[in-house]
Amino acid sequence: MVKRYLLILLIGFGTIFCQGLAQEKTDQIKIIHADEGTSHPTYANTHILKGNVVFEHDSTTMYCDSAYFFLDSNVFHAFSNISVVKGDSMKLEGDTLYYRGTSKTADMLGNIVYNDRKVQLVTNTLFYDFNTKIGRYDTPAVITNRADKNVLKSKKGEYHSENKTVYFKDSVRLHNKDYDMYSDTLVYNTATKTAFFYGPTEIISKDDKILCNAGVYNTETEVTSLWNSATIIGKEQTIIGDSIHYNREQGIGEIFGHVVMKDTANDVILYGDNGYHNELQDSTSIFGCAQMTQLNEKDTLFISAEYLTIKTDSLNENKQIRAYREVRIFQPDFQGVCDSLIYNDNDSLMRFFKTPILWSDESQITGDYIEAQTAKQSIKSLTVNKNAYIISEIDTTMYDQIQGKDLFAYFKEGKIAKVDVKGNGKTLYHILNEDSLYLEANSAECADIVVHFDKGAIHTIKFLESPNAVYQAIAEMSRKQRFLDGFKWKIQIRPNQEEFLQPAETSP
Repeated sequence: MVKRYLLILLIGFGTIFCQGLAQEKTDQIKIIHADEGTSHPTYANTHILKGNVVFEHDSTTMYCDSAYFFLDSNVFHAFSNISVVKGDSMKLEGDTLYYRGTSKTADMLGNIVYNDRKVQLVTNTLFYDFNTKIGRYDTPAVITNRADKNVLKSKKGEYHSENKTVYFKDSVRLHNKDYDMYSDTLVYNTATKTAFFYGPTEIISKDDKILCNAGVYNTETEVTSLWNSATIIGKEQTIIGDSIHYNREQGIGEIFGHVVMKDTANDVILYGDNGYHNELQDSTSIFGCAQMTQLNEKDTLFISAEYLTIKTDSLNENKQIRAYREVRIFQPDFQGVCDSLIYNDNDSLMRFFKTPILWSDESQITGDYIEAQTAKQSIKSLTVNKNAYIISEIDTTMYDQIQGKDLFAYFKEGKIAKVDVKGNGKTLYHILNEDSLYLEANSAECADIVVHFDKGAIHTIKFLESPNAVYQAIAEMSRKQRFLDGFKWKIQIRPNQEEFLQPAETSP
């Protein structure tokens, strides 16, 4: 962010115009000294002064090699080796000075160097209007802060005494030991201690790089707002949004519109309508069309929801991810939907709440509550509590089904390898004959059942107690007999990878 150093430099620039030239009084300019003085041959009441000329006006002393002094209009034109001194606090030098006491304006031209205890200004033009209390330069200038060696460059500059505002325009560059700032226009109000920057702006430090097209920074409260496509690029994090608001003291950042937050250290990208980051709590939240992308060399995990939050526990560095409302998840090995989700990376356990549905290969898994044990973004096992149900599609008319109070599913290489059903077990599976035809189906009931799978399809079923089983010809089965109670095949809402891809990822 724009640093506090800006305050001293800009206040110093204001003094150039406030005290650098004579004050707003109408007292007659006094001639203190001149080696030689003659009357102008054409203009009445006009002196031509040469050699060590000295003027004085309102405690400000002005030196030059020669000058025209127009007594009636209280104006002098000074030439060569101009030096304007106010006590020992400031000195202004240049080639030519036009000072008009009546109109209350002053122009200095050529090789201008201004020095006071705080800053130095170097430029070729300097103008001040005591009526409007506006000072300006319109040639490239360099302003250096003595204490911090901060340097500000711009092609134009303006100071408005009435509203205590400094304007730097055209190719503005602010440099100090910690950062460089480039902008089209920089505006600073010395009363509110607030800096505004307009046009393409770039702020570069050793820790981060900031890009925006407009912004405001309060040097006292250290509150910053960036607008019109703002970007903050850090060593391990990049934040993008239509606008970014940051309170350094509170450690809170808010991002609005088309939010992208990239965590390169953990290979995580967050997208959404709005974002919120709390540095003190090490938590990040995304609101509205929120999405998390967890990059991996082999597979990528996608999670979308209305609201996403990521929080890191500073004691054990455990990262917890929470997703709420219309949660959708995609990973090549499994996909899912639910109302809310919690994931902890210390135990790699993913919890699905409120009518969750998961898919793996041709199988759909449902229950009141599901826990997924993962490793390297691949599913290892599932625990399904209450109303557990697995449906495996053979074709659009036949589905193998497993149902029970609770079930435990185990995976191998991303495919279901084994299922343990605990309580109220029911199965309905179709039997493949030696001609690779499905002609019969077996429906059975048993409290506890163990089912083994081969390549994602039911291979063998073991009933741990005496089952109540029925073999039937599929052709003779009624529609009701083809489905266990509560059958709901939800393939139409199964997430796919394309829905998670962002515009930048889908463009050619």
